[in-house]
Parts: sequence; C-alpha cells; structure tokens
Amino acid sequence: MKVIVIDPGHGGRDPGAVGPGGTKEKDVNLVIAHLVHTRLQQDYSVFMTRKNDETVTLTARSALANAKKADLFISIHCNAATNPLANGTETYYASPTGAKLAKHIHERLVGLGLKDRGIKQGTYAVLRNTRMPAVLVEVAFISHAAEEIQLGSTRFLTDVADAICEGVYDYFGKEE
Repeated sequence: MKVIVIDPGHGGRDPGAVGPGGTKEKDVNLVIAHLVHTRLQQDYSVFMTRKNDETVTLTARSALANAKKADLFISIHCNAATNPLANGTETYYASPTGAKLAKHIHERLVGLGLKDRGIKQGTYAVLRNTRMPAVLVEVAFISHAAEEIQLGSTRFLTDVADAICEGVYDYFGKEE
C-alpha cells in the first residue's frame, strides 16, 4: 500500500500568516489536512505530521516522512503578501517527481476557480529534506480579504481537500 504523509504547515507557537479578519493559517491548514487524511486513508496508508495545534519542527516533519518511507509528501499552507490584492494558488516542488505531483494537484486547485499563480521550484526545508516526491501547496492568500473568507468556509475547504486528493489519484493513475 502506498504511504502518504500530509503536513499541515505551522502550528503551536507558530500561527503562520494571519488574515485581516484574524484567521490563522495554522488552523486552516489543519482542517484541510484532516479532510485530505480522511479521504485518502480509504486507499492509502496516510500519516500526518501533526494532528492538532502543536509545534513540530521542520526537521521532524521531513524525518517522519523519511522514516515512514513515504511515497508522497504534501505540505499544506495558505499564502500571504504585503499587497492585500495578491491572490490565487501556487504549488512548489523540489524534484522532477515532485514537479509531476505538483502539476496534478495544482491543476485540480485551479479548477476550483482560483487564480493560477503557477507551479514553481522551491527550496523549502520540507521539500529539500524529504526523499520522496514532495509538494508545498499554497492554497490561497489568507491576506486577501475575499480569499480569507473562502478559507473560513467549510464548503471551500472541502473542495480544496477534494482537489488535493484528486491530484494524488491523478498522480498514481488511479480511478476515483
């Protein structure tokens, strides 16, 4: 059975970005990660780097994925910018196999109507230090007022989780 590690970014002492309405990135990331975990565990062995609001180091996140000999690593985040008009979704990868995974997940996220900010090579620690195809998904901008509202919607978060899962199924060539 394929092994997937889901990484809800930030947590504990690190709230990540905070939207203009007070929404904390760490909370949004965790909700999406639990939804992804619930759906993917039907077909895969799925682990999370954190299951609640706790501090987990970047080293520990990568170490868990490597120790589990994961087939995929997906880090979930919300983007932020000083420009309050910045919006959309982007997906980062570090390796060629990560690029393939990024393409599948990103296409599904853009399919939700989010502005396409592209698929980009990144040097994030969780991408550099994992030994499997890995992506870091910046779902939407928590610093953009309208996207922050979306990130507070259960329906939208469910759609995002479904898009990430569909991207995983696409990557493995599996019928839904």
